[in-house]
Amino acid sequence: MDAVPDDHPTKRLRRFRFPDGQTELLVATDRAQPTRSLPQLPRTVFLGSAKFAQIIFDALLRDGLRPALVITEPPKPSGRGRSVRATPVETWARAADLPIASPATRTELVTILQDAQPELGIVAAYGQILSKVALEIPPYGMVNVHASILPRYRGASPVQAAILDGIEATGVTFMQMDEGVDTGRIIALAPLPLTGTETTPELTEALAHLAGRVITTVLVRYLRNELLLLKQDVVGTHTKKLTKADGEIHHLEQTDPVTLDRKIRALNPWPGVYTDQFGTRLLLRAGWLVDGTYTITRLQWAGKPVADGATFARAYPHVLTALPSTITLGANSHPDLHDDQPN
Repeated sequence: MDAVPDDHPTKRLRRFRFPDGQTELLVATDRAQPTRSLPQLPRTVFLGSAKFAQIIFDALLRDGLRPALVITEPPKPSGRGRSVRATPVETWARAADLPIASPATRTELVTILQDAQPELGIVAAYGQILSKVALEIPPYGMVNVHASILPRYRGASPVQAAILDGIEATGVTFMQMDEGVDTGRIIALAPLPLTGTETTPELTEALAHLAGRVITTVLVRYLRNELLLLKQDVVGTHTKKLTKADGEIHHLEQTDPVTLDRKIRALNPWPGVYTDQFGTRLLLRAGWLVDGTYTITRLQWAGKPVADGATFARAYPHVLTALPSTITLGANSHPDLHDDQPN
């Protein structure tokens, strides 16, 4: 299914297929051609923090675009030990021997940008909202890479929302940022079909690699003024920042298997899917859906090691008997993977 809704303004645009035969780019021009050539680009800053941004940043470096400055969030406590860790983008930038800034406030960010005097900003999963002053510093503006086909799934959790809704295709949007939340003018779209089995980490990485394959083409055409920028006139949908409560299941016996499949794929590793109905928190980590039945293959009591579903069912039969007939516990392997195996 097409990732772009019928009422989306880009339905009137042209599609350009890349040499790999799979990657497509939707742009508002008849002059844009897929290319990896990189002319002299203006002084650029890259703003990003998460793994999604790191993959895109790496693609830019491989294409020969070395930003004058990399801006990322400050190191934060992470993991069970709460050790302070640099962002994936900072780690990558240090390996590339690039200047790095980690402003702690919006005011500090503006000062850093004013000192750097960039002509173009590239933003991906930075983690902070940019002020109007910051957005107006680069003459060519700030180009954001967003992990959905805007205006669908604006906000903080577009990848999880796509999985939870069970849509058949998504993609990435390149947008010229404004003061709103993902409301800027659309520069280009790159669609991605879905299989219905993706997890949030898998889909996030796939979208980042997709963006990395096309970002040079988008930037070159954008800077040459070859692309028409489109207002987001269609009413959009918004996603929220997820909380621990979003992963709770109150009654497994009342849970639909399709809903459970989507929830486990979308909400692991964070905030996780769990139920407290057995007196102790039970965390549901993974599984698979076949013919209307969902098999939980990895789960654990809070604070205990992860177990496969079959082992868990033998140890805790009361959990298995509490499940509806459409949800079961089983081995950590998908039956379809063994269809062609010899007897």
